[in-house]
Amino acid sequence: MLCFRVSSEKGEKMQKLSQIRKRDGTIVGFDQGKITEAIFKAARAVGGKDRKLAIQLSDKVFEKLLKIDKAVPAVEEIQDTVEKVLIEEGHASTAKAYILYRQQRAEIRKEKQLVLEKEEIDEVDKHFDVNALRVLKARYLRKDATGKLIETPKELFTRVATHAALPDLFYDKRVFDIHSMQPVNEPSDFKPAVNEDQYCIGHYKLNRYHLEAVKRMYDRFNINRQMRVSWNKLFDMIKNGEFNEYESNIDELYNLMTYKLFMPNTPAIANFGNPLGMGSACFVLDVPDSIEGIMETLKNTAVVFKAGGGMGYNFSKLRPEGDFVSSTGGIASGPLSFMRLFDTMTEVIKQGGIRRGANMGILNSNHPDIEKFITAKEGNKALRNFNISVLIMPDFWEHYENNTPYPLVNPKDGKVVRYANPRQLFDKIVYQAWESAEPGVIFFDRVNDTNPFYEHLGPIVTTNPFCKAG
Repeated sequence: MLCFRVSSEKGEKMQKLSQIRKRDGTIVGFDQGKITEAIFKAARAVGGKDRKLAIQLSDKVFEKLLKIDKAVPAVEEIQDTVEKVLIEEGHASTAKAYILYRQQRAEIRKEKQLVLEKEEIDEVDKHFDVNALRVLKARYLRKDATGKLIETPKELFTRVATHAALPDLFYDKRVFDIHSMQPVNEPSDFKPAVNEDQYCIGHYKLNRYHLEAVKRMYDRFNINRQMRVSWNKLFDMIKNGEFNEYESNIDELYNLMTYKLFMPNTPAIANFGNPLGMGSACFVLDVPDSIEGIMETLKNTAVVFKAGGGMGYNFSKLRPEGDFVSSTGGIASGPLSFMRLFDTMTEVIKQGGIRRGANMGILNSNHPDIEKFITAKEGNKALRNFNISVLIMPDFWEHYENNTPYPLVNPKDGKVVRYANPRQLFDKIVYQAWESAEPGVIFFDRVNDTNPFYEHLGPIVTTNPFCKAG
């Protein structure tokens, strides 16, 4: 009975002190455990190890807080009370450690406020140290034309989590059915509604870029006329709250990011819920043997770099340096000259993009310009925005083992231009890899052994910059 009475009295007191006011003005539930933990940390800093004593002191703080004539005390008042109890109870050294801790925390809060250009930090800001917030500000947080921040980390993770959950809507059986082939005729143009506040998933509001992403996904999912609803109907369903059950999906990703348990790549953080919308980081593009094709690849790469992605290419379709060009009567400048063009473009784009662009340049081992390619980054003085690798073709090893001349083939007509010593060629790769960490190597046979798309899409001949084998 005694235990019940004490518990009952404590419960009644807890009801009187159930909330506190944080520095940013928000009201949150009172948690005495945080007071206990703060006291124990301060005591431990000066050699204390008695958690029971920390609990007793925490109870005294709680009793004093009940005497404050406020229904909702501020966090500063609670901390002042902790200091007072520690001093009154004769724990001066613990009180000093606690005061120093408060000062350090105050300095960190002030620094975070300066970085984020805001008067008070929120619960998300607290999860990240100052350096992390500086990176968020420099790369990811939205800014106006003058460079002033117009987005907080909390708003950033909200827009990213909301965008990432949008594909879930298309796997709802009310929306998409892979077995349905009912044609749905829709106009191709789309303009987001003026009043974006009408579109929400639970309490998460969809901005205009979220809505544009939904329309893009609709068009892709409906390529074979498999959607069960028109896109107008889909937007009405969003407006009417028919997808609010997916709010928990957004909550889950939001919490993973804000508690630093998982973080998406740079393009997703920067672009989800923003104009570019690109979430992928890794791309490869073909480089055809024509000025038009090369420039188209250069343009598309610039667009990818602008949004924070990286690009890989195999330059082996380009005819070798000095080869005749029938359309102009001139001679070809070779793959390396065009790689320098891509390198220069990357240098320009990285000045205004989200981050520096990344290139993976690959050349087949049987290309006539292979020796020049192997030494292209000698001393790391050229192609500074490239990683390079040699694609070792299957026939190379036969010539290597037998020490027979290795044929170098013009990609324009498939004719053998000349022969190289395969062992000297491989020794040169090894030496340059030692000298400047470039080039790496990719083995054509090994990379295609488990290629599931070989028969339908052809062999893998290049990788993106982040999947280099070397």
